[in-house]
Amino acid sequence: MALSRRALERQREAEESTEPTASSQVATLPARHRMEGIVNAVVPQADVEGYVREINRLWHEARDKFLAIGGYLIQAKETLPHGEYEKMIETRLPFKPAAALRIRTVAEAVRREQLRREEVPCSYNTAYELTLLAPDELEEAKARNLVRPDVYLREIKAFRAEMRESIGLDRRAALKRERARIVRELDQLHARLAEIDAEIGRDTCEESVVIGGDGETGETP
Repeated sequence: MALSRRALERQREAEESTEPTASSQVATLPARHRMEGIVNAVVPQADVEGYVREINRLWHEARDKFLAIGGYLIQAKETLPHGEYEKMIETRLPFKPAAALRIRTVAEAVRREQLRREEVPCSYNTAYELTLLAPDELEEAKARNLVRPDVYLREIKAFRAEMRESIGLDRRAALKRERARIVRELDQLHARLAEIDAEIGRDTCEESVVIGGDGETGETP
């Protein structure tokens, strides 16, 4: 069975590498279904290495499948008449529109080379979380080895939460620094106004600007 499976896999790769015609696709569809059934059949393995090999093969094939689905979704969105794409994903596909959006978004990230195919997580939900990262955050995720096929969804969510918290803390610290700078400038302005008043005297007929407090302009008493 192992030899037959490898032979079938080579045959399937050869078929996928050639450009099929519409008639050949129809003719080979039943045969392809039979081939897929054999390739994906659960066969007892002799040792742990055999089980690891088969499980890893199927797991990575799952990633290739959803990326291929994403590619079709991209083509459909770009080429179908207005409204047909939305109707298709809402009524004709075996998954919800939200799943279609996630799968298509991941495929678009691969097409734009935002993610490399070989580093895309094997779960489209996990891969989608990576597409939500800003470019600098994605680079940081790669530096932490979080962009890999076997990464867990919880790892990416924890990383995103850390990034959001870091941004929040940085924003608060920046605002505190800005406020302190403004207070220093106000103190300097008050001191300069006092120097000017002392030199020229205060004219009760002139307006004076009130700096600080509610920041309004009023008449001097």
